[in-house]
Amino acid sequence: MTQGKPMKLIFDFAMPMMIGSLFQQLYNTVDAVIMGKYEGPDALASIAAAFPLMFFMMSAITGMTMGVSVIISQLYGAGDQEQLKKAVSTSMIFLVGMSAVITAVGLVIIIKELTFDKEMFRHIVSFSVPTAIQQSIVSLGMMSVQGTLNGPKRACGEP
Repeated sequence: MTQGKPMKLIFDFAMPMMIGSLFQQLYNTVDAVIMGKYEGPDALASIAAAFPLMFFMMSAITGMTMGVSVIISQLYGAGDQEQLKKAVSTSMIFLVGMSAVITAVGLVIIIKELTFDKEMFRHIVSFSVPTAIQQSIVSLGMMSVQGTLNGPKRACGEP
C-alpha cells in the first residue's frame, strides 16, 4: 500500500467503498420505485419516515468499523502479531454485539416514533413498522457482517 503510484493506490483502496455505496443507493432507489409503484404513496412515505433513523444507525456502525480499523492498522504497522490477532477477534465480537444492540434499540425507537399517533398516520404506520424492521435487520445485519469481515483487511492495507 505504500509503494506505487499514489492515485492508483488510493483508487484501489477506495473502490470497494464506492461500489458498496453505489449498491446501497441502488437498493434505496429500487425500494422506492417498487414500493411507490406497487404499494402506493403510503408505502413510499413509510420508507421516507424510517430513513433518518436508519441512516443514523448505519453511520454508527460504519463509525465503529472505522474506529476498529485504526487500532488494527496500528498493530499491523507495529508488527505485533499477537496483539493483532486479539484485536481482530475482539473487534469482531464487539462489532457483532454492538450491531445487534444498535439494531434492537433502533427498532424500538422506530416503532415508538412511527406509532405515537396511529390515527394521524394509520396508513403510513401499517407499512412503516414492517418496512423498518425489514430494513433494520437486513441492512444493518449485512453492514455489520461486511464491516466485521472487511474492516481488518482494509486496516492492513488490502483493498
